[in-house]
Amino acid sequence: PNMRARPTPEFRAFARRVIEAGADVFIGHSAHVIQGIEVWRGKPILYDAGDFIDDYAVDPELRNDRSALFLLRVAPSAIERVDLVPVQIGRCQVNRAREPERSWFARRVLGLCAELGTDVLDDGDRLRVRLPGIG
Repeated sequence: PNMRARPTPEFRAFARRVIEAGADVFIGHSAHVIQGIEVWRGKPILYDAGDFIDDYAVDPELRNDRSALFLLRVAPSAIERVDLVPVQIGRCQVNRAREPERSWFARRVLGLCAELGTDVLDDGDRLRVRLPGIG
C-alpha cells in the first residue's frame, strides 16, 4: 500500500519467499517512502526504496521527498553490501541531502532497519548495510 512507513507482515513474508526462491536481492517500490532494510538468509530486502523523482504532494511526517541513491556492491558470488546516499527531492530535482534533512533521513533509516534486526553504519556521508560474513 502507498504511503506506509513499514511493510505489512504479508509483504514481508512475500519478500522472504522471493529470497528463498533464489533471488539475490529484493527491491520494493510502491509505498513512495523509504522503509527498512532486512537481511534474510544473508541477502538484502529493501522493502521500499522510496521515490527518486517525486511527483506527489509531500507528506509532512513520512517525507516522501527524502530518499536515497542505493548502491549495491556486487562480488562474483554475492552482494557484499548496500550503501545509501541520502537525497532530497524538490523543484523537479534530486540532490544530495544536506543538513538537517540528511540527519533526519539517517535517523529514520537507522530506526527502521533496527526494527528489522539490521545493523547500519552511518559514516557521515553514506549509510552502509553490511551483509553477514561478507562485507
